[in-house]
Amino acid sequence: MKFPRRRRRQKPTTAGPRRGMRWGRTVVAAIGVGILAFLLGCFFFFPTAALKNRLVFEVNSNTPVQLKVDDLALRFPLGFSARGVTVAAPQLPQDFEIDRAAVSPVWLSLFGANPGAAADVALLGGEVNAVVHRKGGFSARGRDLKLAIPLSATSKLHLSGVLREAEVEGTFPLQAETASHADLVVENLVITGMKAVGAGRDRLPLGTLTLTASGNGNTFRLESMQTKGGELGIEGSGSLLLANPVPRSRINLSLVLRPANNFDPALKDLLGMVAKPARDGSLRLRLTGSLAAPNLQ
Repeated sequence: MKFPRRRRRQKPTTAGPRRGMRWGRTVVAAIGVGILAFLLGCFFFFPTAALKNRLVFEVNSNTPVQLKVDDLALRFPLGFSARGVTVAAPQLPQDFEIDRAAVSPVWLSLFGANPGAAADVALLGGEVNAVVHRKGGFSARGRDLKLAIPLSATSKLHLSGVLREAEVEGTFPLQAETASHADLVVENLVITGMKAVGAGRDRLPLGTLTLTASGNGNTFRLESMQTKGGELGIEGSGSLLLANPVPRSRINLSLVLRPANNFDPALKDLLGMVAKPARDGSLRLRLTGSLAAPNLQ
């Protein structure tokens, strides 16, 4: 007796799902290629000259900073780099020449109400890394900046050194309701032009300066200031009322000077005419008035 053969069950075909997966991959690849082509097109054909002119116009028109840019280039995928940049502002003691700068957006901030940009800047032989937001808030860190700053517009005294490390937070331009903070370390600090004030030597090495300051609006509090390793040790505290232009700013500082054994004798005699030395040889002074014409008491 023969039994009918049982037909084998056919496995369900997977052609449909496979075809859908291949189609999905094709769509994703096409979108990726399209985005890449768009970015490459922007990178190679973006009107950087128009962007440079617009950037300079917006900064010069809407901020107290005057900006000049020689060359601007787009960075892949988003951002730009610049060379030959000059920055001038009333709050700055002098114009700054920037060798190169790279700017890109802070991506997560783009989804909020206060978008920001990150900048890496090479200037004065060192580097500054900063984050700036639309509402003016910023934070910056500087390293190895070579400084050469006139102490005032009417004297021959100049301050030079290497800003080894600096951390600054605040708002630019300054606003009454915002806080600022700064920590600085300056090495090889030297005042030159001392003979113009009656010193026997033209250079006064001060060694390493550490400084901490905080403020609200244009009023700053010098929390601590100290120099070590030079011919004159200085400890100071007090206040600074920043004005525009900067030479009109008002200062009120309490200083303790500690001359070292190799301190200039002529300068020591001059300081002795202003304040009587204590038993340990230190002198206590007050520096008041404006930055342009300070008074030593």
